[in-house]
Amino acid sequence: MPRLATAFRPSQALAFLASAPDSVTLAAVAGWDTGPLDQGALEGTALPLTDELTRLLEHGQPAWVAGIPLTGAPAWLRHAATPWLLLPIRSGEASPRCLLALSWDDPGFDLPPEELRVLEGLAGQIGVALAREDRAAVAGALQVQVSQARAHLVEVERLATIGQSMAGLVHDINAPLTALMTLAQMIQSDPGADGTSRDRSGHIIHAAQRAQRLVRELLTMTKPRPPTFEAVDLNALIKQTMDLERPQCSVAGIKLIGDFQTDLPRVTADPHRLGQVLMNLLGNARQAMEAAEKGRNLTVRTRRRGEMVDIQVVDDGPGIPAEVKAKIFDWFFTTKPPGEGTGLGLAVSREILQAHGGNLRLEDTPGGGATFILDIPRERPGA
Repeated sequence: MPRLATAFRPSQALAFLASAPDSVTLAAVAGWDTGPLDQGALEGTALPLTDELTRLLEHGQPAWVAGIPLTGAPAWLRHAATPWLLLPIRSGEASPRCLLALSWDDPGFDLPPEELRVLEGLAGQIGVALAREDRAAVAGALQVQVSQARAHLVEVERLATIGQSMAGLVHDINAPLTALMTLAQMIQSDPGADGTSRDRSGHIIHAAQRAQRLVRELLTMTKPRPPTFEAVDLNALIKQTMDLERPQCSVAGIKLIGDFQTDLPRVTADPHRLGQVLMNLLGNARQAMEAAEKGRNLTVRTRRRGEMVDIQVVDDGPGIPAEVKAKIFDWFFTTKPPGEGTGLGLAVSREILQAHGGNLRLEDTPGGGATFILDIPRERPGA
C-alpha cells in the first residue's frame, strides 16, 4: 500500500479482503489518506458486495465507479461521491475476494494507460501472494508496509516540494543569465575590446544560452502531460537528455558518449515519455557504476533495424547478476536501499515502450556491464 500510494499519489487508497469464501462483505485491512492509516483507523470499515460489485469481481477487470458504499467508515473517509478506481485481485480459479480501491480528488484526473497496466500487474502479483498465504498473513504484511510508509512519505513530500518550486527557480536562474549575456554582448560590440575579450565573451554567451536551455528542458520534463504522439528526431531528443545527465556524469568521472546513426528516420512517439525513459536508464547506469566504483564509459547508440529503430544504453560497469535480471522489470522491485528507490522506474519504462508498440529489454555488455535496448517502431501500430 505505501509504495502504491507514493508511486501513483492517490488522494485515498484502500485494500479490502474477504474473511471467508462466502462472505457478503470485504473488510478494509489497509489504507492511505495523505499518509498511511493504522489498523485501528479502519476497524469496522467494510464494503458490502452489491450486485454491481459482485459482477465487477467476477469480470476481474479494473473499473471506475462513482462511489463505494462503505459501512462503518470514519466520517473523514470521502467515499460516497468521489470517483474510485477498483482493481479486483484474483488469487485462483474462483472469483476474486480481494480488492484495491484508489481515488484522486482532481475531477479531471486521467490515469495514463501504461500506469493502469502497471496497476493491473501489481494486482496480479498480489493475487499470486494471496494464493500462497492465508488472510492473517496477508493482512499482517500489508500493515508492515503501512508502518514503512512514513519514511517513504517524507521523501515523496520533499520531491513534490522541489517540483512545485521549479517554475520559480527557472525565473530566478534566467534573470542573472540574461544579465550575463547582455554584458557579454556589450563587450563584443565595444570597439575598444581586443580579440581575446571578444572570444571570451562569445564563450560566456554560449555557456549562458546552454544553461538557459537546460533549465527549460528540466522544467518541461517535470510538468505532467497527457501522451502526445508526433514525429520525433530521436538523435536530437537523446542529445537533449544527455545534456541534462552530463554534469552528474562529469562529477562521477564517467564519460558520456553519443554514437548516432546520421540518417536515422524519424519515429512516431511521445518525446516527453521517451525522454523520461532515457533519463531513468542513464541515471540508473551512472548510479550503478558509482556504487560499484567500476566502469567509466556510458554510451547511447542509435541504429535502424528494418522498420524498427533501436536505442542502446550501454555501460561498462559491474553488470547485473542473473538473479536480479529475472526480476528487474517487476513492479516495485529495487536493489536500492529503502527510501532511495520505488522500484517503478524500469517497470514504467517498459510500459511506455510497449504503449509505443515497442519493447525495453536487457542484454549483457561484451566485456562487462549492462545494455538496455529500446525497440521503437517507425510508425506506432494503430496510429
